[in-house]
Amino acid sequence: MEEILSPALTDGVNPRLMDQLTTGAMLLRAEGASARIDRLQRLREAILNHREALYQAFMDDLGKDQDSVDLQALLPIGMELEHTVANVRNWIRSRRVASPLPYRGSRSEIHVDPKGVVLIMGAWNYPLLLTLGPLISAVAAGCAVCIKPSEQAPAVAAVVEDIVDACFNDEEVQVVQGDARIAQSLTALPFDHIFFTGSTRVGALVMQKAAESLTPVTLELGGKSPTIVDQTADLKRAAERIVWGKFTNSGQTCVATDYIYVHHTRQDALVKELRTQIARLYPTEESTGRIVNAGHHMRLAAMTADAVAHGAKIVEGGGTSVDDLCIEPTILTNVDPNSLVMQEEIFGPILPVLPYTDLSDAIDGINERPVPLAMYVFTAREGVVRRLLKETRSGGLVVNDTVIQYGNPHLPFGGVGASGIGRAHGYWGFLEFSNVRSVLRQRRGWSWTSLLYPPYTGWKKPAITWLLKKFGMR
Repeated sequence: MEEILSPALTDGVNPRLMDQLTTGAMLLRAEGASARIDRLQRLREAILNHREALYQAFMDDLGKDQDSVDLQALLPIGMELEHTVANVRNWIRSRRVASPLPYRGSRSEIHVDPKGVVLIMGAWNYPLLLTLGPLISAVAAGCAVCIKPSEQAPAVAAVVEDIVDACFNDEEVQVVQGDARIAQSLTALPFDHIFFTGSTRVGALVMQKAAESLTPVTLELGGKSPTIVDQTADLKRAAERIVWGKFTNSGQTCVATDYIYVHHTRQDALVKELRTQIARLYPTEESTGRIVNAGHHMRLAAMTADAVAHGAKIVEGGGTSVDDLCIEPTILTNVDPNSLVMQEEIFGPILPVLPYTDLSDAIDGINERPVPLAMYVFTAREGVVRRLLKETRSGGLVVNDTVIQYGNPHLPFGGVGASGIGRAHGYWGFLEFSNVRSVLRQRRGWSWTSLLYPPYTGWKKPAITWLLKKFGMR
């Protein structure tokens, strides 16, 4: 995504891709809920038929065991499918809405149409969930879909293609494999919507290219998601939930805690509990999974070294294995705000812990940074929650837990500004791939809207005056 795209960069992509999907989109838009539900059920069956291949692929790409795949990939996809299948008939139904007094006699409706041909660009950290999750929403909306999985998780990407081939034809869904050059080629094509998951830097490039054709985008990005632990928090419970959410998938989770603000009177106690929970939940170096590649491993090791050079103390972990692409769950204290771990999204198993004296200090520190994708607070006081809701911004706020908001299909998921644009999951994901069309049906005979036509004489003058008074404009 680094270079300016040109038509020549469409090399490497099936030249019939857009023609096939455009033909499919025209057929799909005429179909009702039953056909969409059938496709979603076929998708579920194909996923189940490829479970063993998925388990092996996740181990090959990310070092994830079967339990992790079940809980972090298959379960949330299953919940999303079940919720969508149960509700899509209602979502696509046209709705009649009210018409104001001057429109009396007319009929106003809202119709929900598919956007058409859409592109889903997945990410490597959750390579199944971040491709098939948006696909569920797009199929529910009646779109034809092109999926570009991340080349950084090639084994899972290959199984995703097998799953798609097993339940969709080339006019419904196609998978395009390849590196960043192929991704560039795809963004040069005239899609009706692009759904991208990845870094803020690359998301900005996708949006820049999409702007050339005014293609709408959904950007699921990331950022530095903070966690606040106040004086009233249950430290054992807080530490357990923070450690799980932070270090699962080796910290490579867009909504993982990026840093902690803890009340200064409880910092030592929290750090002790964090260390205890790390030993309990992740007893071996391999139990958190692997870092995706050597480049990312080097980046994370350099961030830790930079933090130490700026005066930080490693109070837990810090060990690395280049050969195994593993980094121990690491806790840092005495962290300089100018060090890299506080300037960039970490996206790895490194957790800075910072003390605060007054909640206002923590709020100010959060607000000095770009708006995060998620925010977490552990507290027994509702007043603290209310202050965060009023005085901060974030894509989501979770009270007394971390990360689990992502799996709830009833909640919209997405960021604000640098952490993302648009919403995913459930009804909100369905709307991302839909065009909400306004329809107004006017009666064929005389209508009150004739009041709008000049000349404004006779009965129209007092009628206009009366309407202005009624609506507070006179």
